[in-house]
Amino acid sequence: MDKIAVILPRITVIFLCLFLYTYIRVGDQVEYIHFKSERNLFIFCEHLYQWKKKIHLSWQPSMRNSMKVQLNEELYDSKSLSHILAEMYIADELERVLEVTIQSSYMIDQASDLKKIIEESLHLFDEPYFYRKLFGKSFQSYLKELLYIRLERDKELIYEHVIYDVSVKLKEKCIEIIGYAIDDIQFQKEHDAYIERLRRFLKKVEVYSRLIHIYFAKDGIYFYDETGQAITLDDIAQLKEKYPLYLFNLDEHEEVISSLLVLSPQEIILYGEEAYGEELSLVKDIFQERAIVLPSYMFPFKENKLHKHE
Repeated sequence: MDKIAVILPRITVIFLCLFLYTYIRVGDQVEYIHFKSERNLFIFCEHLYQWKKKIHLSWQPSMRNSMKVQLNEELYDSKSLSHILAEMYIADELERVLEVTIQSSYMIDQASDLKKIIEESLHLFDEPYFYRKLFGKSFQSYLKELLYIRLERDKELIYEHVIYDVSVKLKEKCIEIIGYAIDDIQFQKEHDAYIERLRRFLKKVEVYSRLIHIYFAKDGIYFYDETGQAITLDDIAQLKEKYPLYLFNLDEHEEVISSLLVLSPQEIILYGEEAYGEELSLVKDIFQERAIVLPSYMFPFKENKLHKHE
């Protein structure tokens, strides 16, 4: 039976595999991998090419007009194949699996909602906190281990069955991560609505000073108007008495936010982002382009640090 050994670029390999039911021979671990879907076959060839930038193949026609492909076992052992199949799963299967899980487990099928939840779920798969919590390692590493065990165990595989089995094993973890994604989306909606309420409130507050400087020091927070005059705690307390800030349920530690709401500046310059990152992030959410952040050393009124806000 004649065999032809070739090294072909990606496009040629895909063309040759068209309309074929394929067997992949891989050394002593997996003897054959079957592909029922032409699309999956083409994607597999694509990833093979990307792995080494070349493909070593020999093939023969079968009685069923299919193709039996033998791979160079030095290039494609179980470890390399598990890497390739993991990449295929993440790139070409995971989104579909998430969509099906969202529809079946959360009864959500509106296209716009599905898209948002899938995007957020995919993002969480890449977040160190979440993938360590769910998998104990990166998702790709976890997936490669699952596939490697399967490749070492079985002599003959059907690609679509392998993907199905992996998806079954991942189902509960997908349900969990989708739940986190839905919670994050809901939190963001509530956060955006809250920020919008604060912005509408600001439009009704009289401007105290066109420009406010805020200096974050280790011993406290200092406020100054555009002339360099320090703004005291008493100044701000009197302003707060004029407005119903209780409507916004601000925490006691959100002193900067509550102060800026009653000062209502047109511009804000904040100095020292490294010390108060979270609160500065909220300030930038509310005031957007009206707030800029500069390094501490650029603060112009250091000799006038008389009134601090703890």
